[in-house]
Amino acid sequence: MYGMQFVPQRIDRVHRMMRNEGLDGIIVTRPSNVQYLTGYDRHTDSVPIACVLGVDALPVLIVPDGLLDLLPRDNFIGNATGYTRHEFNYWDFSQESDFWQSISEVAISAGLARGLIGLEHNWLSVREFEGLKALLPEAGFRDISESLWHLRAVKDAAEIDAIRQAVRVAEIGMRTALELVQTGVTEIVASLEIESAMRRAGGQLRGIRAAVLCGRHADVPLACLLYTSDAADEGLGVDLGGRRII
Repeated sequence: MYGMQFVPQRIDRVHRMMRNEGLDGIIVTRPSNVQYLTGYDRHTDSVPIACVLGVDALPVLIVPDGLLDLLPRDNFIGNATGYTRHEFNYWDFSQESDFWQSISEVAISAGLARGLIGLEHNWLSVREFEGLKALLPEAGFRDISESLWHLRAVKDAAEIDAIRQAVRVAEIGMRTALELVQTGVTEIVASLEIESAMRRAGGQLRGIRAAVLCGRHADVPLACLLYTSDAADEGLGVDLGGRRII
């Protein structure tokens, strides 16, 4: 799958960062960083996922049990485990399930019960951090948010080539949209034509779609464009649906 070829080199870079900072392991819960370290691209934003990485070890991906049963082995690098998904309030799900309990168990299995663990303090809530400290009372914690951000900001040659290819695919999608989107063309037709053009150019994102985001009869009718043409009676926003974790 797209991006999987970069994960081993990323893990090596994170291992070096951990050794330089004296860390025994890290716990990552920001979805983009979990994908960065495992290659796993989750299908939904409604449930939390995590990754535990020890020094010189492969990552352990933590997902809901229901997703674990459906997880293709070629969709991530490392090992995977599940946690029980309870009924939950969307905004407080991570406290209403055994998500953090499962994370602590994986950390203990990785020998981190008394180790120094790196965390993303710019992503965790105070409640989550206090709960994790209660689950791992003998562990120490250090913020790695900035270190991980700087690490991700530096790309190797292969990643730069992938970014350039992604730009070319996006440009083809945009040119196709500009030629195609006009009065009488439905979103379904536009989506199919744009996706076809982007896939022929090498696009690999699942579910590439075009959607009219703002304007009358749009998905988000109350949204406003930042820029509009002086010659246009009404602005129109079109989303071509593309993202990459590189």
